[in-house]
Amino acid sequence: MEAWTISERLRLNVILTVIAAFDFSLSQAQLNHILADCDYRNPDDKNIEPKGFWRVDKDKDPELRHTVLTLVAFHDLEEKIHACGGDQKKGIEAFLNQNDGEGWLLPATLRLADYGLGHDERAKHLQPVASCLGPRFYDWQLTQTPEESWRECRLHARNLLGEVGYQQLLKDIESGNHDEISQKKISEPSARYGNSKDKQGNLFE
Repeated sequence: MEAWTISERLRLNVILTVIAAFDFSLSQAQLNHILADCDYRNPDDKNIEPKGFWRVDKDKDPELRHTVLTLVAFHDLEEKIHACGGDQKKGIEAFLNQNDGEGWLLPATLRLADYGLGHDERAKHLQPVASCLGPRFYDWQLTQTPEESWRECRLHARNLLGEVGYQQLLKDIESGNHDEISQKKISEPSARYGNSKDKQGNLFE
């Protein structure tokens, strides 16, 4: 199901960030260093490095920030790997397939101190997370049939690839040519989006 809501987009972005961090062979300590000071509730009031990821979502409570949730989710990934006897591949699969295949989910509540995060008394108490970020899916998404969902997917593919590229994609799928599909490039914008020779069009050349 597509990520239309703030909650679901945040969840998927956190998962992607965690997998990217792991792919770069970062440890929890290294990731904590990169995301240092992101767990201050009012970072602007602190004498901290002016450049840093603490500026991301700084207007939100710490437990609702992309950065802090990334640290929490990364901790979960490392626990999954440890539970799999250090097998990284199995640990990642467990991380992505937990919760009946849904993958890592935004926690209902979070106590920052449990992860060595936070700098005040508030961090020692459970704070709501998922409920503060709104629903994971809109009502119309939950009532959408599989056929309607696939229709939207096909529409998005056609819009991205153009009619010619989309028809070629369908041929590749039908023929089972997965190598061609994985290397498929999005077609050039149509003429009405900047292929003319005016100044704006030159930006795309």
